[in-house]
Amino acid sequence: MNRRLRRALALCARPIVRAEPPGWGHLYSWLGCSGCRNSLWADAGEVKAVGKGHGYSMQLNLADPHERGVFFLGRGEEKEVDLVLKAGLRPGDTFIDVGANIGTLTLLASRLVEPHGRVIAFEPNPVIASRVLRSLQDNRIKNATLHQVALSDSSGEMTLRVVGGMAVLGTLAPLSPGDACETGQQFTIPVVRGDDLDLGPPERPVMVKIDVEGWECAVVRGIACFLRASRAAVVTEVEDAWLRRAGTSPVELFDLLTSLGYRAFRIEMRRRNLRYGCWLQRLDGPAALTDTSARQRAFRNVLWLASGSEHERRLANVGVR
Repeated sequence: MNRRLRRALALCARPIVRAEPPGWGHLYSWLGCSGCRNSLWADAGEVKAVGKGHGYSMQLNLADPHERGVFFLGRGEEKEVDLVLKAGLRPGDTFIDVGANIGTLTLLASRLVEPHGRVIAFEPNPVIASRVLRSLQDNRIKNATLHQVALSDSSGEMTLRVVGGMAVLGTLAPLSPGDACETGQQFTIPVVRGDDLDLGPPERPVMVKIDVEGWECAVVRGIACFLRASRAAVVTEVEDAWLRRAGTSPVELFDLLTSLGYRAFRIEMRRRNLRYGCWLQRLDGPAALTDTSARQRAFRNVLWLASGSEHERRLANVGVR
């Protein structure tokens, strides 16, 4: 089957994939939409698509496997994080998106917190930051702002490297020789402490998402004062190899957040009556963050809740065990 015909079949099947019925993943892969078939989409160009969770339009590059997934599914690749935002955010809240990438969660949060809420996004990669700005401008979004800086525990300048040609894999960490060979772009970017910025009044309910390819500990240290004051809910990616590449570990991340009064919950996703829901599993120690027997995907997203906080109350009915 030639490239043009296969792509046409994939586009015809897009409404089915977007609905996410049982078995949609096999169809998605068979049609050649997944990341392992990048050559099929190398010259596909950009398209405009509307996200199904937020209703805003986005300009997407089909050659990039992450953005291709957003085009076909109408959402980011980590649906469990979408579900936590939908369960935890309310009109008038603040959402802080650290590592916004192309802005899928920024747009979703903008819709959820409504005009009186606030979204603060951080994306240091100048190429994709311009995409976020375009989405905010094209959709006339007024409750979200983008800062083209990286967050860390000190201020200055650092080098951001994009690994494997995927904008979603930008890291501030030193690279191994193998990863360095796959570096497609690199940028000198400004880096700031989050506690030196205006992140909003701590009395307003806040949710923070941190997805920075192993730099999570430095980000948390840089916003420690804000977290103590706001008791914000925090969602972090926990990937052992990337944390160790940055000179830290899941144990350090666990100890850091628990010292700030947080408890860890693994975010699970379950389907009931053809609908997805999220489920929280309490993690009692740092070893649970690297328990590969329980992992269902390459990445692990963890929700951190401060005891007695507003978000702990809101998410109590999500299902905790």
